[in-house]
Amino acid sequence: MLLSALLDRYTCEHPYGISPGYRAQLAWTVSGFARHLGRPARLGDLAPQGVNAWIASMQDRLRPASVRSQRGNLLALWRWAYEVELTEVPPLRVRRLRPVRRAPQAWTIGEMLALVEAAAAVPGCFPFSDRRRGLWWESLIRCAYDSALRLGDLLALRWADVARGQVTQHKTGDTVYFGLREATRALVVQEAELSGGGVLWPLWARREAFYGAFRQIVRSAGIRPGSFRWIRRTAVTQLERVRPGAGTILAGHRQRATTESYYLDRSQVFGVILPPWQSGAPNPSDSAPLGACRSGTRGAGPESA
Repeated sequence: MLLSALLDRYTCEHPYGISPGYRAQLAWTVSGFARHLGRPARLGDLAPQGVNAWIASMQDRLRPASVRSQRGNLLALWRWAYEVELTEVPPLRVRRLRPVRRAPQAWTIGEMLALVEAAAAVPGCFPFSDRRRGLWWESLIRCAYDSALRLGDLLALRWADVARGQVTQHKTGDTVYFGLREATRALVVQEAELSGGGVLWPLWARREAFYGAFRQIVRSAGIRPGSFRWIRRTAVTQLERVRPGAGTILAGHRQRATTESYYLDRSQVFGVILPPWQSGAPNPSDSAPLGACRSGTRGAGPESA
């Protein structure tokens, strides 16, 4: 049995059902495993030696988070095949991955401005449509920054949601409130006129095509490489710079720890330049920015380090 056929059966027989987005992720994993093998992947290829070789090859060229995601997708199919007795090989002895927790990174205001300009400059229209690509991308990116909504929630937005200023998060089921700047709202109004009451930003192709087009915009902007999620992180980080604690509300997180662990770019919020080590320098507590020194700490000098 081909793994593509296994995926079709998994989709049909899953007890809870799977979303189209998750099925697309599984299909992407199956195609990646097949590319590694150099031929269509079969059920018999789900064995520790072959799967571990595939994981090792991904570790040489992909980010840890991507490797972890691809590994989990293939194991999900393998476990199900073993549970329904389609294979006698248990999903064991598969290479484990070390948990990697990277500090969240976000763009600066200058980088966001460059990104918006690059988006507005995207030429042409979408296939079989009079929607301008530049307007579509600029309005989406501006709305993503102003609202800090997740991509899935953004792509499901309708004008009625924008008018109410609230939406129910697909991931958590919680209601979040948001507002848009006048410039952003004006662009969204143009998209709303084209949508005819439907979703504001209908996808013209699969998510992979969306991600590829966004990477091209980032390259054109000349800024640090980053995913669409960086926009949400940037919105949270920039709000935290002026209103500490407000980023958690904007992101719709239930716990502050989630904001700090996954969305807050501490280099922008807490980055403080300490006074130089000099003989006769003034007391740091008198000259350093707020937060540079704490009461009760040891003296600020080389001799006390």
